[in-house]
Amino acid sequence: TPSGPGDCTPSGLGDCTPSGPGDCTPSGLGDCTPSGPGDCTPSVSTGTFHNGAVMSVSQCLPSGSIQEISLRHIQHEWHERDQSKVHLTLVVPSLNGRTSKVTWNIKSVQLSFQTNLTSPTSVAGTSPPTPMTGTSPPTFVLKIPLVNPIVPEQCSHRVSPDCVELVMVKSHPVPWASLEEEPQSCPSQGVGFPYPQGVESLYPREVELGEPKSMDTSGPTDNEAIPNNISMEPCVQAAPAILSHNNIQDKLESIVPPLSNHQRGTRTPPTRGATHPIQSTPRNTYPTLDARTADLNAEDPFNRSQRLTGPCLTGLQNLGNTCYMNSVLQCLGNTTCLRDFFVTGSYLKDLNKRNVLGYNGELATSFCKVVRKLWSGEQQSFAPERLKDVIEKRHTSYDGLMQHDAHEFMSLLLDGLHEDLNRVITKPQTEAVVSDGQSDVEVARQAWRVHRMRNDSFLVDHLQGLFRSTLVCSECSKVSVTFDPFMTMSVPIPNNLRQLPVFFVPKDPDTFPIKYVLKLPPEANLELLKASVARKTGISMPQLRVFEAYKGKFQTMHSDNQKPIKSIGDNDIIIVAEVISPMEAKDKVVELNVIQRVQLPIFPKKCTNCGKVTEEGTKLLRCSKCKSVGYCNDACQRNDWSAHKLKCKAGVPSPVGLPFVISLPANKLTYKNITSLAEKFARQSVECKRLTSEASGEGAVWSGAYVLTPANQYGEWMPGANAIMDKDDQILHIESKFLTMDWRNTPSEGLIAITEKATLEHREDLTVSAKAAKESGPIKLEHCIELFTQPETLSKDEAWYCPSCKVHREATKQMSLWQVPAILIVHLKRFSFANIRRSKIDKYIEFPLRGLDMTPYMLGDAAQLVSSFNPPIYDLYAVANHYGNTYNGHYTTMVKPAGGLTNDRGEPEWLCYDDSNVWKIHESHVLEKEAYILFYMRRENVAE
Repeated sequence: TPSGPGDCTPSGLGDCTPSGPGDCTPSGLGDCTPSGPGDCTPSVSTGTFHNGAVMSVSQCLPSGSIQEISLRHIQHEWHERDQSKVHLTLVVPSLNGRTSKVTWNIKSVQLSFQTNLTSPTSVAGTSPPTPMTGTSPPTFVLKIPLVNPIVPEQCSHRVSPDCVELVMVKSHPVPWASLEEEPQSCPSQGVGFPYPQGVESLYPREVELGEPKSMDTSGPTDNEAIPNNISMEPCVQAAPAILSHNNIQDKLESIVPPLSNHQRGTRTPPTRGATHPIQSTPRNTYPTLDARTADLNAEDPFNRSQRLTGPCLTGLQNLGNTCYMNSVLQCLGNTTCLRDFFVTGSYLKDLNKRNVLGYNGELATSFCKVVRKLWSGEQQSFAPERLKDVIEKRHTSYDGLMQHDAHEFMSLLLDGLHEDLNRVITKPQTEAVVSDGQSDVEVARQAWRVHRMRNDSFLVDHLQGLFRSTLVCSECSKVSVTFDPFMTMSVPIPNNLRQLPVFFVPKDPDTFPIKYVLKLPPEANLELLKASVARKTGISMPQLRVFEAYKGKFQTMHSDNQKPIKSIGDNDIIIVAEVISPMEAKDKVVELNVIQRVQLPIFPKKCTNCGKVTEEGTKLLRCSKCKSVGYCNDACQRNDWSAHKLKCKAGVPSPVGLPFVISLPANKLTYKNITSLAEKFARQSVECKRLTSEASGEGAVWSGAYVLTPANQYGEWMPGANAIMDKDDQILHIESKFLTMDWRNTPSEGLIAITEKATLEHREDLTVSAKAAKESGPIKLEHCIELFTQPETLSKDEAWYCPSCKVHREATKQMSLWQVPAILIVHLKRFSFANIRRSKIDKYIEFPLRGLDMTPYMLGDAAQLVSSFNPPIYDLYAVANHYGNTYNGHYTTMVKPAGGLTNDRGEPEWLCYDDSNVWKIHESHVLEKEAYILFYMRRENVAE
């Protein structure tokens, strides 16, 4: 009984007698001797008292105010690792570990600690932390009344700078419905009070299995009226019988009877963060909602209050930061082919307990149990403890309460399941298959056969595909092609995309050029631009030439594949020209870059001085010397003369139209072949009209209408260069790569009239009409896949050993899809790690729910092979979401399970799994910016 501030009266061994305000006198083992007001000196490090209490002392608590707090003031989480132990983690920022004290009792545990924060609210993290300003930090005392008894002597704790981990050993191995004991309220007194001394039960109460209910720990207040039918006798609870492990399943139906789809109840889920289970780390909000939620419940758009029970409606309890595991298990457990394979027991015939790379079959067996429970519909939630234990034995990093990446865990789990189900008992020695001049089809077939010699499992049949990896040496251009298996495709996320229009000019001048609008990341280089055009046209990258055209000349010839495209202006004209390949030519290929010019400049259409455009039927006054500029009147000519006279030159041909590229085999480089191609390419950008009656037919050589002369890339004649002469079918040897095509349009010759076209004749791709979309619009999954298949230059640390150079080279690597699986798993690379810095990309990625066509991302031969009998078109059925940042986050899952709930149209409903909680969602809510791993199923899949 208190007799003064901080004083107490002894009631048994281990208590203390007051000697002054805040002081204490030792009266038994484990007590302390006062050394000053409120201070104490430890006499022993631990002590055991007559009532079974055990105290662990890190260091005696110094002076300062004492504040009693409850568990609701502390951010915490608890879980049952097995039937014998309960783990409780208390998050205490700025904890002073040297002054912490834990006292264990049969039905309670008490923690005393100090922190540099000033209030329990700050400790709980509900308000900004307030640092201590004085010299006496407060002492917080947290007492937790336990719902069931423990064994104090076997309990333990661990203190870290920001948390305290308590491990409680149960007296009886039964599940706990909650952590804290619910205070018993006596109506006669109007307040709650604990069991009377001596009546406290040493046995656990009968608990309801499944999801724990939130508890109301408050009794009626003094202002509340007490009903007349309430007994005024003291509240005493008798000790119920123990729930043994064997009769738990027998009581399951009577406690939580399974509900059919027509009998769904509306149980309120437990308060998040207060009772078991708890989310791995706090999140600020649920997924962001918008106008798409209008067709659902306005108060609860996600229907979280609707508790569902039945097949595929079972949640997974959080074992302590295991939301990453729960998310992956729900996705894989709702994968139709995997579900049927395990639930029906078909996996048993493939179980391989002799594989040293596997888990002796334990991982496959435990995964089977998880899938069967998910689809049994007997429980609302359960704890996948056995599966986690199996993984912890092999991978110790997953032991404890650390957070982990869901994709890393999934890769480890799939690899382990594959090895546990590998049909190959003794793996033979094999060698990597490289191209060495063979066709891709043959090399891919050999690579897959060699891979199956060592890896033959159900997961390989349905979840593995083939990448085509191409390496090109930066020095000798040696090309190496290999085919590598994959089970997940990790794609990068680009920054805000840039829309860049380009003209693709085929090698055949009779084929119209095509205008594309490429969506490229700002950091893209020329190689990425080429790869995008190659994918759209089906032309291999080595046969593409990229240049910028400006005022009829080659402004820039892009030969450096690593040059960034940010140097290209938005209004620049980008032309991608196709040239013939050496394999097609069967000889050396000669490329000629041709610039069109006119001897008499085309009549100007606007005034050089004021910019006024002439009206139809009127003409400007031309410069009598160069003929290249025009003026409205004499005044405009006088105003501009001082600037124009510096560049006025007579007799210099003026560029016209657009330049182009001609490619011919060296053994076909004749005057006739050159001029035939040149005329056709020229007329794509200029109008040619004969002024004489000697007009030739369409496509014929216009003899004498122009002159071909060697020049530089700016269209300037080279000293000593002579015009190319017609030598019938004689093979020409042209040293210059640039030619000028000078049209003889002077009035004195009267051979031809040249009119410049407004733009290059072309047809537009569908991407041009889509350019109306804003550049800041959402990034699509297709953009990520495109970026994944773009070439990249390996760093020095990743240098490739070139078999031709016999040294390591910084080669160019390109990944392409060759063979796609029945189940396509796409991992969005949201996390990046640079040195010690970690970051997450939170951008919204728009991904298709139906009809993802992978044909455009497969190489020509592979695309033709698959499209002929089974097009690679996929539909989404599961998404793993990540909320938060790289340091604190939470995983949830959205799944459309086949064989589960259906809507009015008979289509599967989308469900959201958040650890133990499961609820229905609308299809529109699946498209969220937190999407991390996407699971697609191939349409009409037939396992090969």
